[in-house]
Amino acid sequence: MKEDYFERAKNYGFAPQLDILAALSRSDTVVLDVRREEEIAETGKVQGNGQWKSTGCTPSACPKLAADPTQFVQDKETPVVIYCRSGRRAVKAQEILEQSGFTKVMNAGGYDDLMDMLNWQQRDNNQNARS
Repeated sequence: MKEDYFERAKNYGFAPQLDILAALSRSDTVVLDVRREEEIAETGKVQGNGQWKSTGCTPSACPKLAADPTQFVQDKETPVVIYCRSGRRAVKAQEILEQSGFTKVMNAGGYDDLMDMLNWQQRDNNQNARS
């Protein structure tokens, strides 16, 4: 994890890592990347069992998501994992979804945070397989 992860987690209200990993293992989870297209092209996207979708946001606005959240997530009970670069833009997306009645929305922080979680889980799975 990046050095400032715990500070950002507190400030931006990140969901518990185990909850995020559990959601990512589900096929019905929507993984919502709120970075700009250029950022996604530069680093790639998080792969999980769920459906990956993208909508660009700023810390103060997510126009596409605000206009119609159901174009990204149809069922308000669907688990949604949101990430950006640091977790800040994901806060805005989470607010929009929760104000629209979505109940299982999780801020996972930044792309690097989420990749670190997935790599940690993979290492743990590999160690357990060897035991």
